[in-house]
Amino acid sequence: MRWLNVIQTVLLGGLLYSGAGWGSNLGQLELEDQFGQSHSLQQFSGVVLFSASRIGSNVAQQALNALSPAEREPLRYVVDISGMPMLVTKLMALPQLRDLGYPVLLDLDGAPTLALPRQEDQVTLLCVDSGAVGQHRFYADGSALQLALQQPWCRQRRVER
Repeated sequence: MRWLNVIQTVLLGGLLYSGAGWGSNLGQLELEDQFGQSHSLQQFSGVVLFSASRIGSNVAQQALNALSPAEREPLRYVVDISGMPMLVTKLMALPQLRDLGYPVLLDLDGAPTLALPRQEDQVTLLCVDSGAVGQHRFYADGSALQLALQQPWCRQRRVER
């Protein structure tokens, strides 16, 4: 009976976490930023930060705000705000996001980022090579994320196909 529970847990965990992992492709992921500019990640190479929660967004913004514009330039920051009511998005979130010194790619309906790996209230750091996902790590602390973003580990490793 205990083995049955273990097998069910492993299988269910695999189904729940069948997102974009090592070598999977971001496909046609194209999102608009807070200014309405379209950004495609289909052929992107570099670091993608992804957040699906307000707490995760705070962690990402803490790290990004501490970086210089030159350090932020090669990054893409993607936020799933599909759970936010549209009125709140338009009247509160977008004006605040427009004050940031970097683009924030917005998923308004949740479908485009559904396959991206996520953990509750954390930021996902994805290494991407020509749209293919390499490593990914999760961060719950802005200082730790900032330190990780200043390291070249992601840019040095290529996705093996």
